[in-house]
Amino acid sequence: MTDSPGTSAPPAAVDPLPGFDPAKWEADLRSMTSQGVSQASAVLGFLLAAAAMYTAFALLMEDSRGREVLPIGRMAMARQATHGSLAIQLRDIERQAGVRRTL
Repeated sequence: MTDSPGTSAPPAAVDPLPGFDPAKWEADLRSMTSQGVSQASAVLGFLLAAAAMYTAFALLMEDSRGREVLPIGRMAMARQATHGSLAIQLRDIERQAGVRRTL
C-alpha cells in the first residue's frame, strides 16, 4: 500500500524522557537511602524532639510562674503581647477576630 501525495505517515512514538531507565533510577534511589541518610534523619529527628521539649518546658514554666523563665525567641508583636502595657495589648482590638463592628 502506497501513500497518496496528500497523506503522511503517523509520527513515530516520541520518548518523553529520553535516557530515563526506571530500573537504574530505582537502584540509584536505593543506594541514596543508605546508612548515612538514615543517621542524618535520626539526628535531625532528635534535634527536633529536643527543641519541642525545650519549648514545651519553657511555656509550662512561664504559665506556672506567671513570667518568662526560659527564652523561647518571641519577636515583635508576640513580645509586645507578653511584655507590653495593657494599652499596647488592647491596641486595634476593634479589628480583631470575634469583635463585632456594630451591635
